[in-house]
Amino acid sequence: MKAIVFYPLLWLRSPILVIARMGGGFFALGGVAWAVLTMADDTHTLTWGIPIGLFVTAFVLFLLSRLYDQLLLKLNPHKSDLVLFQ
Repeated sequence: MKAIVFYPLLWLRSPILVIARMGGGFFALGGVAWAVLTMADDTHTLTWGIPIGLFVTAFVLFLLSRLYDQLLLKLNPHKSDLVLFQ
């Protein structure tokens, strides 16, 4: 039963990690850019909610990529060690 779930998840690992890392990077860069704009705003029309949300989203994507690897390690149907390269 583990192998039925494990092998499709292992096959999808590369695209999921690429999407999560690129998305996390874009959200983090967007958060930095929006934070700089918020600090430079003299009219105080920009709030800190958006950059904080962008940073939280970047961190959640990072955590999901790590949890995906942990799930694969737990579902390993073989008794040998599984090495997942980053």
